[in-house]
Amino acid sequence: MGISCSSQLQKSKEVKQTIDQCNGLAFVNVPQNNNINESNYSQEYECLLFDSYQYKWLKVKYQIRIIKDNEIIYFYNGQIIRLIKTCLSLEPKIFNNLEQIQFLEWFGRYGKNQKKVDKWAANWNGYILQKVGGYYTENDQKVGFWKEIVENYCSKVLLFEEGEYHDNLRIGKWKYIYQNKMIGGGSFQFRQKKIGKWVELWENFCDYTQVIQKGEYNIKGMKVGQWDFFYCKWGELEYKQMGGGLYDKEGIKIGKWIELDKGFRNIKQVTCNGKYNVKGIKIGRWDFYYCKWGELEYQQIGGGSYNKEGIKIGKWIELDEGFCGGLYSKQVVYNGEYNMDGIKIDGWEINYDDGHGIYRQIGGGLYDKKGIKISGWIELDECFSSVQCVVYIGEYNTRGIKIDRWDISYDKNGDGRYSQMGGGSYDYQGFKIGRWIELDERFYCKQIVYSGVYNLKGTKVSRWDINYQKNRGGKHKYIGGGQYDKDGIKIGRWTELDEGFYYNKQVVYEGQYDLKGLKISRWDIYYKKIGNGRYKKIGGGSYNKDGTKVGKWVELWEKFCNDAQVTFKGVYNKKGLKTGKWNICQCYQDAEGKYKKIGGGSYDQEENQKKIGRWIELDEGFASQKQVTYIGIYNMKGIKIGTWEEIDIRSKEKFGEAQYDN
Repeated sequence: MGISCSSQLQKSKEVKQTIDQCNGLAFVNVPQNNNINESNYSQEYECLLFDSYQYKWLKVKYQIRIIKDNEIIYFYNGQIIRLIKTCLSLEPKIFNNLEQIQFLEWFGRYGKNQKKVDKWAANWNGYILQKVGGYYTENDQKVGFWKEIVENYCSKVLLFEEGEYHDNLRIGKWKYIYQNKMIGGGSFQFRQKKIGKWVELWENFCDYTQVIQKGEYNIKGMKVGQWDFFYCKWGELEYKQMGGGLYDKEGIKIGKWIELDKGFRNIKQVTCNGKYNVKGIKIGRWDFYYCKWGELEYQQIGGGSYNKEGIKIGKWIELDEGFCGGLYSKQVVYNGEYNMDGIKIDGWEINYDDGHGIYRQIGGGLYDKKGIKISGWIELDECFSSVQCVVYIGEYNTRGIKIDRWDISYDKNGDGRYSQMGGGSYDYQGFKIGRWIELDERFYCKQIVYSGVYNLKGTKVSRWDINYQKNRGGKHKYIGGGQYDKDGIKIGRWTELDEGFYYNKQVVYEGQYDLKGLKISRWDIYYKKIGNGRYKKIGGGSYNKDGTKVGKWVELWEKFCNDAQVTFKGVYNKKGLKTGKWNICQCYQDAEGKYKKIGGGSYDQEENQKKIGRWIELDEGFASQKQVTYIGIYNMKGIKIGTWEEIDIRSKEKFGEAQYDN
């Protein structure tokens, strides 16, 4: 998938530097009927993760566990990604951004009644964010000048806001800062209402969606008059107008508008053009226009009509929610009819442009008069794209439920010829039953299929095998698998694939699950190089009875692959926290499994998992062709200080250095 998310545990401060969030960051209180001091308290939440391949936000889930000795632990994919130690009666913060859980730490001083006072600042993955933060009064109120990160701040949204607070309310002029330049802003009046001319950032602003809006707010804090969209393509410097429209004096959209598709980004430059009536309701004809990456002109690719109540009627050509161009192109549209009540009826076609500018039908089926799918359908895989042309073929009953046999077919060459790859059966209630062969959700890069049995409740049971196909069109061979109990819980011995498994990262994990589905005892990590027919053990370690890593471990770097065979070697304490000396080792492509130390450093012994002292760390792009490391010091708070040097470990050449204050 190419999602970059480190399993590194974010360092935690002592009580007077307890982790907090910036103003505006979404959080939710733990339900009051839960005793958060119970050691068995655990709850799952949803947050966002930026996918650097599809250039969009994805929704993922993480867990929070609170234990008796006042520790709040955040888990993602079974790994600890953050620990908060506190003796305060604080409820856990519910982040909406995975990178912020991992890397964002606010620190400062608490005064009376555990209220924040004086200067507070922010740390991002060991770096102090330049001038980010401000002052609190004795009543925990923001005051004076503040520099803050935006709500979805992450490695692809390096965006800040600057301005003044009075009694915890924004007042006067505020600015948006991106790449060290002011790109927008405006003024706040009494009670933090926006007023006058503003340049605002679009809600999905990021490196790949640099969109701003220009317009005016009235004294009531409502948008009025003309508001325009401006877009700056990745790699360019200039913002160009590409849409907009009018608001009336009550802040209602009226007249002609050119709006951006909600998923607008570099590879999905789609606009929606049409008219609003005086009540702010879409009416008449609305059309979709698309500009391909690298082109200048927008071409109409779909649309349809709304009635006077804003209901879709008649024939429509609609875009798939994941419509985009680029490397993983999904230029898919749906062609069919709505009745006078805005319900899809009769036959709908699914059409796809494979990059040649011509849409051809690759699926579709029938809706009844109530808008329910019936009879035979050909549907697209959720991850359908130019590199994963997978469809599902089967029947719906009169209640819109999948029944009987459904086949999974794959166009391996992209020439429109589909071959059956798997499938199975549904019962009359729509539950999968019996034996199934399923494709991995990222089949295009993993070439993995799963085969096994569902029980009468639609739960995976008994033995499931994992099979891998080295080359497209080749034969799938067994590579792993294990046993599920009657409730669909993994038990016993398993061989599992690394989450990022693909041709260049053929990594598997082998070990034991207990009867509760927790990893226990020894788990080993095996890797097979490209062109090598044998898997070799390159790492691993042990889990305790609670499924927590303990003792000595050899783990893989998050970007481990054939070109970057890097491992981390060290010790976890009884709580699953890194402690003491950890070494970074590398195996060169021609070294036949021999790993050599190239870096590392120490974590503190105070169960905070803070990096301290001298460290040699890897460049984010470290690989066989870029052997760059950074050498420097962390203080006892886990913050980089002094001089950090950039070194090529092959030539020992120094490329540069950076200075950090205290």
